[in-house]
Amino acid sequence: MISELDYMGAKMKYFVSSDIHGYYDEWMKALGENGFDEKNPEHKLIVCGDLFDRGSQPNEVQTFVMDMLAKDKIILIRGNHEDLATSLVDSRGYIGLDSDYDVNGTLQTLMDLLNLDKNFVLQCVSEFRRRAKNTDYISKIIPSMKNYYETEHYVFVHAWLPLSDTEYALCENWREASDTSWEEARWLEPIEAYKGGLTLKDKTQVCGHRSSSIFWANAYPNKYAIAGENACYKPFINKEVIALDGCTYYSKKVNVVVLED
Repeated sequence: MISELDYMGAKMKYFVSSDIHGYYDEWMKALGENGFDEKNPEHKLIVCGDLFDRGSQPNEVQTFVMDMLAKDKIILIRGNHEDLATSLVDSRGYIGLDSDYDVNGTLQTLMDLLNLDKNFVLQCVSEFRRRAKNTDYISKIIPSMKNYYETEHYVFVHAWLPLSDTEYALCENWREASDTSWEEARWLEPIEAYKGGLTLKDKTQVCGHRSSSIFWANAYPNKYAIAGENACYKPFINKEVIALDGCTYYSKKVNVVVLED
């Protein structure tokens, strides 16, 4: 995918979040607290993947995202949960109870968007998949997503940049990496890549996928735990990385950072 750079005279103010996972109210609260104004031409949203699954408000998220797309107010990065959704509707594999689609919440999201129950889905799998393909989520939102988005000082991804096929290093030509390489990158463990020094020299990488608490616990092991009451779910920010996933299903908060570039 060709990189996209903003060459506007004025700096854009990006309101960046990740891993919304269907938590619409929490997302709107965070955007409001950070001053997002959809009428401001210099305000734009960036979501680093995983819009749906696990939260109970996929319909509200879908409606809002479609509205923001129509107004050219949002940039969407594809996450691993979007890959799960496309796999679910395209595959002939098992989608029932205890499948990956069920455990990860993907099945429930599409049932909620279609107002269907599991009895119908399990008895009419082909019809369910046909209807699911016609949802705005599958037919419009996912096709609008990018593997990455790039500004002068930041690169926005879901989990990490693609790795080299021959060594544990960043892919040298990551901007031209194949969709397959990007799909693999969406399932990488960000903390392991970060600890391995797989960072960019000239830009900060902004990611989600795994809870920011893992980064906090790695940086301050005597102060923070990875999960639970002693975990820190705020955005982790330094020169190399901004980790955004606030583990919303536990913390009940969506992280939003405001970046000018």
